[in-house]
Amino acid sequence: MRAEGKQSQITGYSHVGVTVSNLERSAAFYCDLLGLKELRRRVFSEAFVAERNDLYQLEKNMANTVTLCTAEGLELLTLFEWAEQRQAEPVVWNRPGISHIAFKVGDVDAVYERLRAAGANIRTPVRTLPSGIRLMVVHDPDGTLIELAEQD
Repeated sequence: MRAEGKQSQITGYSHVGVTVSNLERSAAFYCDLLGLKELRRRVFSEAFVAERNDLYQLEKNMANTVTLCTAEGLELLTLFEWAEQRQAEPVVWNRPGISHIAFKVGDVDAVYERLRAAGANIRTPVRTLPSGIRLMVVHDPDGTLIELAEQD
């Protein structure tokens, strides 16, 4: 039963958790190429995960994590590198579940050039939608689709 006066609807954003195959490579992609900052690192020990098996539903596993934020400190992503991982499946737009993660950027052309120069897997170069939004789509190192949009 909820306490009186507490809101029952969503009141804000916390973060998105993304499982990655190589924590350092993915952290470098999001920080060095997309401009996020490292907020904290944690190790989820096997005991920690086992104590929370109702949440993680993973037996005998552990993870190294890094939480990333904007320059202003807004927490956005927590990257998880699990000791035992399942094979990733290619991300497609029309499969049920999360299809992509979208971020606002100040200068999509500059981000595109930085990603291109670094050899990132760009799926869609910068384009302008009829609404005037300029965006691009890139795969992160594990194939997660990342939309980067500049809006006036």
